[in-house]
Amino acid sequence: MAISAHRFAIHAAGRQVMNGTQRIGWDGSLDKFRSWVFDSEGGHAEGIWTEIEDAWIVKVTGVRPDGDACSATNTYEPQGPEAYQSRSPIELWGNDTEPDFTARVVKKPPEPETASATSVTPPAK
Repeated sequence: MAISAHRFAIHAAGRQVMNGTQRIGWDGSLDKFRSWVFDSEGGHAEGIWTEIEDAWIVKVTGVRPDGDACSATNTYEPQGPEAYQSRSPIELWGNDTEPDFTARVVKKPPEPETASATSVTPPAK
């Protein structure tokens, strides 16, 4: 199975605060999908994906840019063909916890192609 690669950007208050990449691929040894995330701040994480009904549950462990360990359980639920909702109930960051986090993620549409002038020959009669 092919690996899926994605770029992401996180915006808050109208400005980008982080970006990164995510790769998702099939792990035959677990018979599950596995993911890897690398962010622009130096953090990275690995997740194991489990499909439950119409959602994916991802158990994630990683390292923050400051070297502290972190873990989370994320839920991804489709919101139509071009978006999904991401939920992370209480994330663990070292010895601290963060409150629940919910985000709506929308696929960025491709840039429109510029029209080019071409000559059209009418069909022969």
